[in-house]
Amino acid sequence: MKKLLYFTTAVVLVAIYIALTITTQPTASGTTPTTPTAPTTTPQTTPVVTTTTTPTPTPPGPQITPQPPAAPPTDAPPTYTETPRAEFYVELRAVDMLNTTRLPTLLNYSVYVKNRGNAAGEAIVEGEVYRLEPGREVVINRSVVVRNSGVVKLSIFVNGREYTKEVRVYYFVPIFVAKAVEINVSKLPTDVIVEIEVENVGNYTGVINGVEIPPGRAVKINKTVHIEAAGRYQIDLGAVSAPLLVFYHTPNLQWRVGGVREIEALPGEEAKAWLWVKNTGNASALLTIDGREIALKPGDEVNVTKSAKIDKSGVYVIEFKLGGSVNATVRHTVNVKIISYIVELVVWSPRLSRDWPGAGEAATVYIHSNERAVEVAWGYLISTNATKRSVSVVVTEPDGVVEHRIEPGAVVGKNFTISTQAPGSVTLWIEVNGSKYGLEIVTRLVPPRITIRDVSKIDFDDQRPERLTVKCGGFDLPLDLLRISGTLTYEQGRRSAEGTIELKAFGNTYVGRFSGYAGSSGGRFHMEMAGHQMSIETDAQGNPTRVLIDGSPRNCEVPRSLIPRLLFGEKPTASDEDVESYVDRLFRDYFAKSISDYPQSVLWNGEYVEVRDRRGRSFKVRIGERLEISGALTATIYFS
Repeated sequence: MKKLLYFTTAVVLVAIYIALTITTQPTASGTTPTTPTAPTTTPQTTPVVTTTTTPTPTPPGPQITPQPPAAPPTDAPPTYTETPRAEFYVELRAVDMLNTTRLPTLLNYSVYVKNRGNAAGEAIVEGEVYRLEPGREVVINRSVVVRNSGVVKLSIFVNGREYTKEVRVYYFVPIFVAKAVEINVSKLPTDVIVEIEVENVGNYTGVINGVEIPPGRAVKINKTVHIEAAGRYQIDLGAVSAPLLVFYHTPNLQWRVGGVREIEALPGEEAKAWLWVKNTGNASALLTIDGREIALKPGDEVNVTKSAKIDKSGVYVIEFKLGGSVNATVRHTVNVKIISYIVELVVWSPRLSRDWPGAGEAATVYIHSNERAVEVAWGYLISTNATKRSVSVVVTEPDGVVEHRIEPGAVVGKNFTISTQAPGSVTLWIEVNGSKYGLEIVTRLVPPRITIRDVSKIDFDDQRPERLTVKCGGFDLPLDLLRISGTLTYEQGRRSAEGTIELKAFGNTYVGRFSGYAGSSGGRFHMEMAGHQMSIETDAQGNPTRVLIDGSPRNCEVPRSLIPRLLFGEKPTASDEDVESYVDRLFRDYFAKSISDYPQSVLWNGEYVEVRDRRGRSFKVRIGERLEISGALTATIYFS
């Protein structure tokens, strides 16, 4: 609490010192320098289509009697009786209709601009500026890529006004469709002449194999095809291909595929299927199964097995590709359920705790004990999700390596006992079929409880540095609070403090004195540093209400954090509270200057409380006839 008060006072003193040094320097003339006025920027105006020229009035002078005008020369420019101005005529010039047999294509158009006015002017065409004299014109050629048929809208902006024109695009293309052809052969290999009917369903005449086909018409084209085996073929005619199905009637092959439909498996196992093929025809058949050539005489049969390696749950498809006398692909599907292990790690005593860590992970169990020596009973339980088969597991455990066989719905396991110390932690591991599963046991001593009815004073020395900024006299003053030490005394109805404070500003280190008090109606803090004095008046909540430098009020913005909340809170008492909770509250509510000073961990080790804050700094808190804190912050709280 006191350190916060000192810190506030020091920051304000340094701010005042610097502000006085800067703001009290007189100018050469003895007057306050005037802040330069920023230059005014004139906004840009948007050009318009029509411009008007206003004649400049003639300055006053001696009166001259006008003479009759002489006859103008025949080539003199005409005299206008109206105000000179530019008037632009704009036209988009393009074809109204575009026929094309190719998309995308290029559509060319031009922008025609003419000055019909009686004065020169500027025409801004899509950012390009063209200056035209009266009667002058300009033609700007442009083009656009057309990707689809339909209506294309051309658009151009001249002097901020949009001009448009629509062009209708027609796309002409032939589309050929070839009908499927089926033929029967009794000799293989063989060459056959196939008649293929091709129809043009497009809107433009096309040519296939030298034959012209108008839209909506169909022609028949002969094609010689070499047939090696029965099956499906595609006859390439250039612009279209025709499906060809060849039947070979002499041999007759029959086949079946099968295997297990659903299995439970471990990763790395295989799913299997079989294929049976028989020639029931009247001629020998030569076929291939997955590239392997097989000759089947009439009545011969063959069995082939195939497998797929399993790595995850799902549907596996096993394919057999048949070629030669028959062209087909037959498939067998297997639904695979991957068998997984369910590893449960259990602490049986001194308290029951169960957890199911993932592979490579460790679950954490917290055990509180009144004794330093703690005996922990623990063990593991392993089951599977299998419903149809048993599974073997190899477990590496504290006693060695053991193999278990787990039946569907069964559980295997083993128990162990270890001795450990509180506070402390130990991680236990088992390995199941190569995957590790861990159990971290964290033991803590049960912290004692404490009751503090009253506090008379607090001595402290805080060497935790902190960066602050004070705004005073129109300047931002960065300050480093290096150290604050002193004594906070609790009196009847109020709190008072005094001590020393050390600050660093602009590379210089300052040491000063501070004092202050706080009560139910507000408080006042006074600092003396660098030959100056600063006082901060606050309300009852510790919010600064007025700042005085060398006795004079100043317009300074003092951070709320400069006023320690300890001076405006209750005494740090405790009512039957465990020491870990009390110390955590003490550091948060009384000694933390910022959130970085909050405790990260608070642990009673049987002798004292170990505290580690969010910056990684460590502290020791011992509680006896008085409370003592050691570390970057040292403090003594006196009980009364």
